[in-house]
Amino acid sequence: MRLSSLKIRNYRTLESIDLDLPESYAAICGANDSGKTNVVRAIRALVRGEGPRPSVYPDEEELSLKDDYPKWKDTDPSKREISFDVAIELDKTRDIGFYQFVAKQLSIENPSDPLGLSITVAYRADRPEPTVTVTTAGNQYSDLNAQEVLKKLQSSRSILFHNSTETETRYFYPGRSIAGHIREITGQHEPLVASMKKTVNRGLAKISKSQQAEFEGLLGRLQTKYKVGLSMPAFDFGYFPFSITLGDKKFEVPLDDWGSGTKNRTLVLLALFRARQIGNSEPSAAKITPVIIVEEPESFLHPSAQAEFGRVLQELAEEFRVQVLVTTHSPYLLNLKEPRSNILLRRHSTYRQLRETERVDTSGDNWMAPFGQALGLDAEEFKPWKTMLLAGSDAILLVEGDTDKEYFEMLRDQAHGNNRLLFQGEIVSYEGTGALSNTVLLRFVKNRYRCFFVTFDLDAADRIEKTLKGLQLEKGKHYLPIGLNAPGKRNIEGLLPESVTTAVYGANAALVQAATAGTKEESESAKNRLKKLLLGEFKSRAAPGTDFYGHFYALSKVINKALV
Repeated sequence: MRLSSLKIRNYRTLESIDLDLPESYAAICGANDSGKTNVVRAIRALVRGEGPRPSVYPDEEELSLKDDYPKWKDTDPSKREISFDVAIELDKTRDIGFYQFVAKQLSIENPSDPLGLSITVAYRADRPEPTVTVTTAGNQYSDLNAQEVLKKLQSSRSILFHNSTETETRYFYPGRSIAGHIREITGQHEPLVASMKKTVNRGLAKISKSQQAEFEGLLGRLQTKYKVGLSMPAFDFGYFPFSITLGDKKFEVPLDDWGSGTKNRTLVLLALFRARQIGNSEPSAAKITPVIIVEEPESFLHPSAQAEFGRVLQELAEEFRVQVLVTTHSPYLLNLKEPRSNILLRRHSTYRQLRETERVDTSGDNWMAPFGQALGLDAEEFKPWKTMLLAGSDAILLVEGDTDKEYFEMLRDQAHGNNRLLFQGEIVSYEGTGALSNTVLLRFVKNRYRCFFVTFDLDAADRIEKTLKGLQLEKGKHYLPIGLNAPGKRNIEGLLPESVTTAVYGANAALVQAATAGTKEESESAKNRLKKLLLGEFKSRAAPGTDFYGHFYALSKVINKALV
């Protein structure tokens, strides 16, 4: 199941807000008390979350027209109304239980795949039950059939929720602490589940072993490797309890004994693991792939670990075909591939009093607003960094300008053999060394990528290296000045053979004079024109080999060692 949009009216701070969820991964961000948690509460109140059957589990979000109606609205209590409108997409295979129920209940012939439907629920003080309207395939239903669709959705437990800021609930069985419950066993295990009535212990051991291997592989996405131990006590419940240990070949430690960051990441990944299990299970009347909702997944994690975890979550959401919604204060948990999926919220203020939540426009050039809010920077500072921040790769090589980029791209040619640049990520121009003075953004970009390297002209080394060293970056490992330590050669053009530079400078004496003796504007323009002329001359003459690329090969050797 996928939530494609949500409209909320008069629920807590959400007086009137419309949210689109166009991608499988969406991040809801904003300052404290901006309304992020209220969006999660609204979804849980409407759709209902997954949870085991025993009564020890907490109740779902209960809606109250008295307590949940906006406090600042002076509305007659008898006329108050809270409403939700959620648009849902159902996959014919992964959500077959709910998909077929809707088609049958509403008598839809030849339903589309995916099947889109909108469910509107309105709560009013003068009505004991909410009014329900379902719209699908161009038809609207507001009778008992619509109510049955809502009840089926709510009973399907189609949300897996994890709040990283709260202590994870533990359930105790005789002699051990239980981490949680597996909701469903995949189809290939169903015959085994039936036989467990006679051989419970042996059957549970086989299931836990197979799932242990899968979950250990999932944790393997993280840089820190763990050996996972997963075991089940001998109970025959609809929700099978399990416990988790992490360790290596020499030891295993219960999850509760690990640090908060490790526990949190493990439990979030476990929710994704369970959602994938359900999505890949055999068809059943109850099958619906759940949506994962995580509040503040960055909790207890160092920024570099947040960056890694953000990458893993977004990759798995796409790979597993599971929708993941997070609330976050971290720039590393924002959607870096599709900024339109970042939902920035803020509270409107009237006479210095906070009122309704509103969504900040993040379309077009305002894509940087969520990042600016999370990093405490003016959004305008992000404009030169757009390509860097939104690159699709997890490895990046930053170069000073577009001409520098072309030289590096030429080094990737297979014709250079063992001397070629082996780097497989994205080469991005940061458009001048001035961008490197923003240490907050530079640190963010460094943590954002698994592999990171920056180059700059040697003539700016004294100024730039001081900044980079302050960020604990190392020369040769994270950065490298480019050029030869000689007058006029302390830049990437200084690596060119004399035959190229002589030809260009000899044919363009006026430009050379402007570059060295003109005004600031004249000099800058002349230097840029000479850069393009030198690049063009090099492209027309150069052939793979040390005659033309000798200094460039030394450069690629350093970068290959650092990044490959």
